[in-house]
Amino acid sequence: MPLWVYNARISRKNARRRGFSLVELIMVTAIILIIATFALPNFLRARYTANETSAVSSLRILYGAQTQYASSYNSFSADVNSLGPPPVGTLPSATAADLVDSVLSGQIGGQPLKFQKSGYQFIYTPAGSFPSVQQYTFQANPLVRGNTGQRSFFMDQTGIVRYNDAGPATVNDNPIS
Repeated sequence: MPLWVYNARISRKNARRRGFSLVELIMVTAIILIIATFALPNFLRARYTANETSAVSSLRILYGAQTQYASSYNSFSADVNSLGPPPVGTLPSATAADLVDSVLSGQIGGQPLKFQKSGYQFIYTPAGSFPSVQQYTFQANPLVRGNTGQRSFFMDQTGIVRYNDAGPATVNDNPIS
């Protein structure tokens, strides 16, 4: 058989082959799945870390707001709503001091002593009522432990943030270093 005939047959055979074979597609899918199984734990760890960092940062912001509030009104706030923005057109006061945004003040959720942010639920517990609140605590717990965060956090009027890996944090847990 002359060489030009052989080359023509190979050319026609290659011309009929279009796209990828099923085996090639399965191999590519398997490789992508293998890569994804290595990347997923790192993604979850990054999300835990971001949510925990947000929770600790929110607690520190709330500590600063409570300190400013106590400086202005000689008492800590009776609820987190008191730290938030006042209604439009009114000046800040003891009931709306404009020290934190509407998320941290719980105004978005409509609950005066708790709110949710970045996978955590924050609970504020004042000791007493305004104008004689001299102590308070904040707890920040993951909404779903192991999914939105791993650690719980605690802070009181001292401003020391404490954590617990297994359950709700208390004043007896280790401080964050």
